[in-house]
Amino acid sequence: MRIFFSPQSIMSRTVMLGLVLASGFGMPSANGHEYNALIKAKKFAEVERAISARLAVDANNADALIAKTDLILAEAKSGRLEEAEKVLREAILRAPDSAAAYLGLGKALQEQGKHKDALPHLEKSLSIDASAAVFYRLGKAWQASGDKAKSIFFFERALAFTPELGKKTRADAQEQLMALK
Repeated sequence: MRIFFSPQSIMSRTVMLGLVLASGFGMPSANGHEYNALIKAKKFAEVERAISARLAVDANNADALIAKTDLILAEAKSGRLEEAEKVLREAILRAPDSAAAYLGLGKALQEQGKHKDALPHLEKSLSIDASAAVFYRLGKAWQASGDKAKSIFFFERALAFTPELGKKTRADAQEQLMALK
């Protein structure tokens, strides 16, 4: 039996090994939770480097594509919201079962004021994997669309869901719910 590796596959494996080794020495791995932790710590340049490194090895990595849009949204650069939308649409094509990709697209559309356009993507996210964040975003989308009853329903579900929303989002959901009632 003869095994042959092309120069491209050897290079790809070398880069992959470098990333695996680097991840043990202070460089973030491809774990979506680690990207989120860096984003929350506002280490945007570090996140950008980690995402670029991951996408250089695997251009179809949905976690990295989603993290890229989370980074855009966290930086609050409104001019980049269309870029976030485009990247998330690509992530959905590459990972059609990713609840996070649909949630991210819904969020990006909401940030652009496209609440009705966000609804089918948020509902798809919910059908794949329910989360407090999806319920919260659906509450916001229905509220902006003028459907008070659905908005109340989804805010209540968001507040009752475990694991819970973060403090700031939870407080906003409670405030919105009180205003709607």
